[in-house]
This record gives sequence, structure tokens and C-alpha cells, in this order.
Amino acid sequence: MWLLGSAILQAGSTETDDLVGAIPLVAERMIGASGPLRLTDGGDLAHASYVVMQIRNGEWVQDATYDPITQSIVR
Repeated sequence: MWLLGSAILQAGSTETDDLVGAIPLVAERMIGASGPLRLTDGGDLAHASYVVMQIRNGEWVQDATYDPITQSIVR
């Protein structure tokens, strides 16, 4: 929410096209609870780990983790 509010202030607008341009610029300068908010070109956090989940025997289980430092899947 802080990122969105800051982007609205930066853009001086709540229009989607204006915010699409402002959000990456504002995120580049922000630090959130989990670390830097810098985004990739696809809009994902640039320095975020992702957990890969899968269903086994009807239960969700962690299968792997994506490591952004090595840009690899760790099992």
C-alpha cells in the first residue's frame, strides 16, 4: 500500500497508465519489510526468493525454492 500511495503522489494521478510508469521508479528507492522493492521488467521483486509448491497425495508440499542470487531452483 505504501508503494502505491507513494506512486500516486509521484505521478500526481490515479490513472493506470500514469501509475504503471511511476511504480517501478518509486519502488527503486524503497525498502520494504522483506528488503528492497526494486522490480524486474516483468514486475516481480528483483531480490525475492520464491517457494515452488506442488500437490502430493492430496497435500500441498514445498518442492523447491528459487534463489534470486544464483538465479536457480534449489531442491
